Amino acid sequence: MQRFRKLGINIQAIRNTALHDLSKEIDAASLAALLGYTPNTMNIHAARAAIPMGSYPAIKQPKR
Repeated sequence: MQRFRKLGINIQAIRNTALHDLSKEIDAASLAALLGYTPNTMNIHAARAAIPMGSYPAIKQPKR
């Protein structure tokens, strides 16, 4: 991390950008489960990436 900082690379900004990009591809709940974040945290990233929850395709659960 210190080498990145010496080069002027903001690691947190890169991580947040990656999370924003991922939130455009995967719904927040699934992404939270995959990465170990809370759903609320991923909803915040999705909102910052301007991805409304209504734009995610519906996930159909099999009937039991």
